[in-house]
Amino acid sequence: MTEFDRFELRLPALLDDLAIAQMPEYADDLLARTAATRQRPGWTFLERWIPMSALTQRFAASPRLAWRLGVALALLVAAAIIGVIAAGTFAPHRPAPFGPASNGQIVFLDGSGRILAGDPVTGKSTVIVKAPGNSRVTYSLDGSRLAFLRKGNAGEFDLMISDADGSHERRITSTPIAAPKFMAWSPRSDGIVMTDSAGTLLLFDATKAAEPTSLSQKLGVGPVAIGYDGFQDRTLNAFRPPSGDQLLFVTHDGGARLQTARLDGSGVQTLLDPKTSGLGYSNLKGAQWSPDGSRIVVQVEFPLQSERWHLYVLDADGRNVHPLGSLSTDPLVDEGIATWSPNGTRIGFQYWTNHADGAGQDFHPVAVVDVASGHYRDVGRTSPNGMVSWEWSPDGLSILQVPGDGSGEVLIINVDTGKMTTAPWTVAEPINWQRTLP
Repeated sequence: MTEFDRFELRLPALLDDLAIAQMPEYADDLLARTAATRQRPGWTFLERWIPMSALTQRFAASPRLAWRLGVALALLVAAAIIGVIAAGTFAPHRPAPFGPASNGQIVFLDGSGRILAGDPVTGKSTVIVKAPGNSRVTYSLDGSRLAFLRKGNAGEFDLMISDADGSHERRITSTPIAAPKFMAWSPRSDGIVMTDSAGTLLLFDATKAAEPTSLSQKLGVGPVAIGYDGFQDRTLNAFRPPSGDQLLFVTHDGGARLQTARLDGSGVQTLLDPKTSGLGYSNLKGAQWSPDGSRIVVQVEFPLQSERWHLYVLDADGRNVHPLGSLSTDPLVDEGIATWSPNGTRIGFQYWTNHADGAGQDFHPVAVVDVASGHYRDVGRTSPNGMVSWEWSPDGLSILQVPGDGSGEVLIINVDTGKMTTAPWTVAEPINWQRTLP
């Protein structure tokens, strides 16, 4: 028989021959050299600085998201803080005192003299000053505050200030005022300018109760008149835009002169003088700056037309005096209570037409004239007794009217379409529309 050569019997010997020796022949030399060399310090190895948890975390059976979520939240908070800081740095919180703005609340009084704020969109109203006996409430030009008069037991008035929502009410007159006339906020909302029955020009600090500063004394001017003796004061630009550093007024010492001056008592200038202007007028009133401060509109009375006023426009330096429009040259027309639109392109005013035989007058709604062309159109309702108050909306698209017909209605009229909306409130005192950020 043939004998088989069984391979598995020789396999152990073959594996011993193929196996790599566990100790290389040069091991003795290697150990001799390393024994004479100093070991390198552990701190020189960068990987020793890294916690082992950071190396092993990637091998965790489930992801650990807590620290990532914390970092994300921290970044969101930082972004929010940066956004708030940027908004406070680059964006105004209140509208500029002059020019177009957005329409806010409408402030008015009820029968007891409490102050209410009404939303012209929803019609809802809220009592914001509960104390009675208030009058002549008006927003500051930036819409942030309110000024109003409160009648005392002796018939005199305290000048009151509050935030726009009626909070933080405070009195700023140390002595009551007997008969206040013109009253308006300064452009920075830090003061109230007022004239009294003697024609003294006063400046009140809106931050505290104190005696007012007599601007008449500082400016060296005689009896002063601003606006319309207390009517429509809230609508007048008595301070020159855009900086508000000049006050416009009429003095009555030696004739009605149209003048400007700074509140620090410097820079008194005469723009119109009956002796030198060549206009031949006998009286002036109701002067106010255009929203850009480049022009002035003023009511002018002439000697042969007593008690009939006409509207004239002039440049800020007193030059280029001319009638506002065609009605201003009609001797039978009596114009007054002029107010610039917020963008300065139009002027609204009231007017009456006297009969040629002197037997009566025709009454008209508020007229709106395009300053560039002189063309005008009537807006709103005719009221034989004029208006309790009227003014432009802050955005310049509408006119707010309270007719003097005893109805107490509050009308909002679109100037371009003539569409009239009646607010759900009734009033007996002048009202005012708050300016807010566009």
